Amino acid sequence: MCQWQGGKGLYMQLNATAPIFALYANPEACLKKDFRVKRSSVVYLVQILSSPKDHGWGQDIEVLVLLYSLAHGLSLSVVGSAFGIPKSTVHRIIKHITGKIKANLKTLISLPTADELPEIADGFCQLAKSPAFHRAAGAINGCHIRIKPPGNEYHKEYINYKLFPSIQMQAICDSTGRFLDVFIGYPGSVHDARVLRNSPIFCQALFPPAGWFLLGDGGYSCLEKPVGLLTPYKVPRGQVQARFNVHHARARSVVERAFGRMKAHWRATLFKALESPPPAAACGQEIPGHHLRDRIAAQLSAPVQMAPHLREHDYIE
Repeated sequence: MCQWQGGKGLYMQLNATAPIFALYANPEACLKKDFRVKRSSVVYLVQILSSPKDHGWGQDIEVLVLLYSLAHGLSLSVVGSAFGIPKSTVHRIIKHITGKIKANLKTLISLPTADELPEIADGFCQLAKSPAFHRAAGAINGCHIRIKPPGNEYHKEYINYKLFPSIQMQAICDSTGRFLDVFIGYPGSVHDARVLRNSPIFCQALFPPAGWFLLGDGGYSCLEKPVGLLTPYKVPRGQVQARFNVHHARARSVVERAFGRMKAHWRATLFKALESPPPAAACGQEIPGHHLRDRIAAQLSAPVQMAPHLREHDYIE
């Protein structure tokens, strides 16, 4: 039976006395405990996902159902009980809203503009405690999202080095931990470096711009092109390289903290069952960036106050 409210059809009468609705209806109530986000974030998400064709449960309720499910990682029946709706409807709502978010992903996660890069670089200099990282545009790493593997011959390809099935989530974040780009879907057994080589960031050289670099861990190659990527020395030789690794780790670890916050906020990311697209062919020609790493390492070890005779050396250029 369809009922009408505010010009939109509701397929069944909602239980307005449900605690979850009473919480949302109170403008003074804090939503972070139940939905892991501020009220302003919920309102913003509703606004960017709204369209003239919306009907049924109403956009606000659909967004709340998705956020509640992601925040707690609960079964469909438990989420349905909290909202007083059937679990089949919960499934349809989650699929519908995640599809809308995917379609609007570039609105929510986007690469920085050229004007924003200096501020991001300043943040990485503060994290690294050195001005030598004044051209750092982001930190990159991979994260495993636990899944139910497909029941076919490709099952083993999803088993990662931690021995559970997963898909890879490659992400680039800025110095505050805000995601700038994500690339998701490769099986858990695929190495981080291969995921990067098959991502649009690498194949199309989308980011960072020339003269800037990303910070990655030792699982990646140190590159200058097609993307600038600065990695630590795997076996540091001497204090210069060891000191570089210390400062590099201080700046790069922001992406690991970003993954930690994501999983703490959205606990369903540990259990969500997703399908993985087939792998793509590798592309792009790699140019090593060891000379860039050596130059920054030398800058880190150079004294702040230079004696005149030291200014003749290359490492201060």
